Amino acid sequence: MRTGNVVEATTRGVSDLTLLLSPDAFNFAQPVKVVANGRVAFEGTVEKSVATLLKWAARDNDRTMLFGAELRIRTRD
Repeated sequence: MRTGNVVEATTRGVSDLTLLLSPDAFNFAQPVKVVANGRVAFEGTVEKSVATLLKWAARDNDRTMLFGAELRIRTRD
């Protein structure tokens, strides 16, 4: 679930995930906070990445799904 720049994820049986961030949904000028299974897994600013944009655009081949950044999130220790 996402509220502004805060994402809360509840997982089961998942140790890592990749969170894709769209500049349409996230304000990259503000910090992003990711809470995974009740603990803060990431908190900070995120830089836009042309490499990420190109990687996922080529993979998805969908112009409506453009991602300016990606975060690798560890959901459990």
